[in-house]
Amino acid sequence: MKQEIIIKTLICCFAFATPAFTDDFDLCRKNYEEEKFKEALEFCRNACDGDHPDACYSLGGFFSYGIGTAPDDAEAVRYFEKACSLGNEKACCGAGMLYQMGKGTAKNHDQAKKFYEQSCKLNFGDGCAYLAHLYIKGTGAEKNLSVAREFLEKGCRLDSGSACSTLGMFYEKGLDMNIDYAFARNYYEKSCGLDYSSGCTSLGNFYRNGVSGIKQDLQKALVYYEKFCSLNDASGCYDAGLLLVNGDWIEDDSEKAQKYFDKSCSLGKSEICRTK
Repeated sequence: MKQEIIIKTLICCFAFATPAFTDDFDLCRKNYEEEKFKEALEFCRNACDGDHPDACYSLGGFFSYGIGTAPDDAEAVRYFEKACSLGNEKACCGAGMLYQMGKGTAKNHDQAKKFYEQSCKLNFGDGCAYLAHLYIKGTGAEKNLSVAREFLEKGCRLDSGSACSTLGMFYEKGLDMNIDYAFARNYYEKSCGLDYSSGCTSLGNFYRNGVSGIKQDLQKALVYYEKFCSLNDASGCYDAGLLLVNGDWIEDDSEKAQKYFDKSCSLGKSEICRTK
């Protein structure tokens, strides 16, 4: 599974939970918003002791990221598992990811699959996307692109940018189906609209190069690379800069291009830094 997908889903899984109406959890949220993280953690701990699923889920994020406490992946696993048992779909995804990566616990793809299945069953789109990737890779599940496609379709319906992007790739590459660039573009468009960077770059590539039934349109390619860059992806900034400095492709704007190259460098594209 691509590192970008892992990072994207981690961010999604560990975002702060939807508000609920219990005193301790409300105080946890209030202190979190005021950046009083240690106090927030203690209020969430109290609420989780009372079996509040969102509080337990939030604690998993606190321990995973080291918010208000030292990072502790083992504690993150424990709280995500508890929140999942209480019905929090994002926590099931978080537990699955930690088992898949072997963080805070021994790496266990069977356990990861179990938690992703529960997350997807509870209608969390990224949980379905992660489950699909196990079937694509044949990791923790027998490789089966047809089954993977079913989970991707469900994930995309549930607005998972990862699921939509991967489904677009299925249509682009002809995986378990005939190649259909129009369908691929539709899924990439939805993915990009959900702020998932791979969907944006795939659209940019379509319009930069032109494919069957989709004409080359460098202005559109630039729009999608710029969106890709706005999501803080170094490659998107680099691709936007390249379009702008190549006068044969698009109107030259060297000053704007340099800003994109500078941002690409700051985001870690080291080869750009070396050419400055």
